[in-house]
Amino acid sequence: MRSCTPFFMEVLNHEDGSSLCVSVIFNDQDLESFDFDYSKQSCEGNGAYLAGLVYPEDFEWFQYIALTKSDIRGQLSTPDSYARIDGKRTVKCQSTPKSEECMSPTVWFLLTVIFILNIQGFEFTGPPVPHFDNYNWVTNSSAMETPDDNCLVLVFNGTQTPKVDKSETKMMVVWGEPDSTKYTKKNNSLSWDECIDECFNAQECVMAWESNQTCLIYNYYSISSVSQTDSAYGSVVAWKVNSPDDQCPTGQNPPTFDNQNATGTLFVEATLTDWPMYVYYNIYMDGDKWKMSYRTNRSCGNTFIEIVNHQDGSGLCTFIWFNNDNTSFSYNRGIELCQEKVAYLAGLVYPEDFEWFQDHALTNLRSLIKTPDTYARIDGKRTAACQATPTTSECMSVAGFDFLGPPVPHFDNYNWVTNSSAMATPDDNCLVIVFKGNETPKVDVRGCSSSTSPLSTQFLFCSHTAWTYEAEDYD
Repeated sequence: MRSCTPFFMEVLNHEDGSSLCVSVIFNDQDLESFDFDYSKQSCEGNGAYLAGLVYPEDFEWFQYIALTKSDIRGQLSTPDSYARIDGKRTVKCQSTPKSEECMSPTVWFLLTVIFILNIQGFEFTGPPVPHFDNYNWVTNSSAMETPDDNCLVLVFNGTQTPKVDKSETKMMVVWGEPDSTKYTKKNNSLSWDECIDECFNAQECVMAWESNQTCLIYNYYSISSVSQTDSAYGSVVAWKVNSPDDQCPTGQNPPTFDNQNATGTLFVEATLTDWPMYVYYNIYMDGDKWKMSYRTNRSCGNTFIEIVNHQDGSGLCTFIWFNNDNTSFSYNRGIELCQEKVAYLAGLVYPEDFEWFQDHALTNLRSLIKTPDTYARIDGKRTAACQATPTTSECMSVAGFDFLGPPVPHFDNYNWVTNSSAMATPDDNCLVIVFKGNETPKVDVRGCSSSTSPLSTQFLFCSHTAWTYEAEDYD
């Protein structure tokens, strides 16, 4: 039996045995926003509710899928966006949003067989949310800048790479002993306090342990299991965990207090063998042992050469195909070859994009091609309608071109040979970068077939938006 209908993208399993079928509906057409009622109806039309988020895993999945999945994020009209979730402030609380009652979710109490009392702060169209314990508020649940601000949303800045807030990361010391020292880093010159600090400041470290006056650093990939001990045994470990609101949780079996998973996030910068990546990990109890699962989200795939970072925090994974004979790449062949690298023809937007592709081609690849004067294909093909009227203002804008990858929002950083209306022959409908002699490379509109003139097309610039790859799970 299927646990979820085909509309849903995934099923989330919670520690208490419950589960949640999840999916995302997004607007890739215009800047129109989904209002609460339309959102409710759209979910109901697919046999669902607006998502009532309760567990940490719920938030993690929706935030991950919206921030990093390319076929969603890349198609939004604007990267800065709200996401509707279930929860609308009650009519009563719209006039008193700051009261304690109104800052809580709706809770129902059965007083007798007949009478039911509800404490109303927010109403939910699906299963009621029992608490706001895992809600990371911009301010708090009383927020109301305008009289219409009564519906819960998640806030996304679509162009910013998520960053780890060290103020919410703590080292938690508990009784325990690792079952293995394999792949650990050892240092016998550090005190226990210095060992803890070493782990806290190390990008890959999740846990520290001291054994025989030696500090052992456990990176996220080196933990198998940790046996729970007690004060009589004497061994302690220090876990790096998230601690929201600067509070140390309470309960049994720290850091998995009262059988709730402890979580953490690492940002690991580029190494000689891997791309920059985020590591999201869960620490959980299995009998009398702690174990850890983790998920890695790499900025780029294995086929790319480099990541180009932009000032706004976004990035581009880059690759260049080249021919070392006299054959020329057509537009369609360019699409096929870039797709082999799990990429698109490069949609260039930022000055850093142009700089990287041009510098890499000039410095490292130009000497390898048959003729140094050449075109390089990038994303962008004039629309069928604009092929008849290329000089109109609309056809000279990005609206006059189709893009197979993430749409190019403007031509502000395009250094044209003439301008975007260029059409020397009827086939001149595809964007290229012109490399000619010692001249600064410039953008032009040239042939889409392999018979380009006056130059052949011996470069293909391929790219993929960074941080949009499926995460890999490890147990």
